[in-house]
Amino acid sequence: MIPLFDYQRQWRERQSEILDTIQRVLDSGQLILGAEGRAFESALAKLVGVEHGIGVNSVTDALVLALRVLGSAPVMASSPCLIRGANRWRPMHRGSASGLC
Repeated sequence: MIPLFDYQRQWRERQSEILDTIQRVLDSGQLILGAEGRAFESALAKLVGVEHGIGVNSVTDALVLALRVLGSAPVMASSPCLIRGANRWRPMHRGSASGLC
C-alpha cells in the first residue's frame, strides 16, 4: 500500500513543537481567537503571499466563506442532518438557501 500522507514522519520530526504549542494554547485559556490563532493566520498569509489569513474550524466553513466572498449563497446540510431526514427545515447560514437539520 502507498500511503497518501505520511503524518507519522512529520509527527516524529515536530512532536515537541506541536506539544509545546498545544500547551501554550491550553495555558492561555483561549482556544479560539487567541495569540496562537493570530500567529497561525499571520503565518498562513505570509506563506501564500497575501495580506491577511483567516483560520476556520473546517473545510465546510472555508468553502462557505469563499462562496460568500464570491457572492454565492451555498446550500449546506451536514451528513447527520441528511440522515435524520427532512422532517424540518431551517436556514443554515444567513443569506443562504435553506438546509436540512
